[in-house]
Amino acid sequence: MEPLEPEARPTAPRCGDCGTALSGEYCTACGQRDEPLRQPLRHFVAEAAAEYLGVDGRLWRTLRVLFVSPGGLTREYLAGRRTRYLGPHRIYLAASVFFFFVLTILDPVGQVQRATEGFSPDSTTTVAERLEDLIARERALRAAPSPGTDSLADLLSAPTDTSGGDSKALRIVGPAAVQQAYGDSAFAEYGRDLELRRLAWQRTVLDTLDRTRTIRPRDYDDAAALLFPDTTRLFLVGDFGIEAEGSSARDLQRARTPGERNQALGALARRAVSHLPLVMFLLLPVFAALLKLLYVRSRWYYVEHLIFALHVHAHAFVVLGVVALLAGYFSDVDWAAWLSMVLFAWPPVYFAVAMRRVYDRPWGRTLTKAWLLGVIYPVALLAGVALSVWLAAEFG
Repeated sequence: MEPLEPEARPTAPRCGDCGTALSGEYCTACGQRDEPLRQPLRHFVAEAAAEYLGVDGRLWRTLRVLFVSPGGLTREYLAGRRTRYLGPHRIYLAASVFFFFVLTILDPVGQVQRATEGFSPDSTTTVAERLEDLIARERALRAAPSPGTDSLADLLSAPTDTSGGDSKALRIVGPAAVQQAYGDSAFAEYGRDLELRRLAWQRTVLDTLDRTRTIRPRDYDDAAALLFPDTTRLFLVGDFGIEAEGSSARDLQRARTPGERNQALGALARRAVSHLPLVMFLLLPVFAALLKLLYVRSRWYYVEHLIFALHVHAHAFVVLGVVALLAGYFSDVDWAAWLSMVLFAWPPVYFAVAMRRVYDRPWGRTLTKAWLLGVIYPVALLAGVALSVWLAAEFG
């Protein structure tokens, strides 16, 4: 009779990364999760969504605490209760992506362009309607009071600055001429005369056409701008030192017609907006540093102030994104207008309450510090916007 062989014992699973025997879902040595090496697409997508978007429940739990309990998310993080929520950097990233994605969809630059143009580049009208419009504009200009009688010739004859002096924007004319340009009523008089000449030229050309003919007003405005150029633009454009052929600033300098100028400004503004996410991210350390200075006696580490900054900025991004959506799609609805105003005013209130709860200081001190931060930080925001415009002009 053959001896009985002992039953084969199952081999204990081991971590595919470090080879340590596994006793649970995660490796106790390196932390890698125990999961099949070969996965279907649905499993990969679900895992990625759970990891980066927190759809496993952490996202909604994080958003609920972020909005229902001002400062609560920071308190939870500092107390060590972290795995149940998205990390501060991740919720900030998700909120900023949401806000700037909304801006991309709504295209506020394009809306401003359409509002200021008066008509789109492709809009058409009849010759008769266009003549009526031109006559009405001429009458309005002639009826307006004269802005002054200062001599524009004196201004244009100012000495040319060839020294490369203090500002590259002054290379075409001297500093005295530029200073005078901003206050001299001769520019207003010149602008009115120039517009009258452009309107008169258009009316003369259109008088020769059939009144029922369809035309594009933009074509005639552009032609008039080319025939009667605005020489005062030399004072405002100048040379910004932009050498790249494809830069927005170079396109703006080369624009000769209102349409080209409007398109160049729109391109510059859109590129500036595209730089805002980076600029806002760079401003986070500034915001945290201001908190560190305001609460210098609290003995908090700088990183703890940075965590609070990430949370309040994430809240502001989501709220402002909702406001933008309401303004973009429900601008004619009364309840949306009221809700937008309430939401727009909410972030400063939220910030004060969050400061009170996180730093645990009396209301008087909290409101004073919040007011100081509300005065100082907007200056940094304006500097950030200026940086975005400069990046757009310099690098496109």
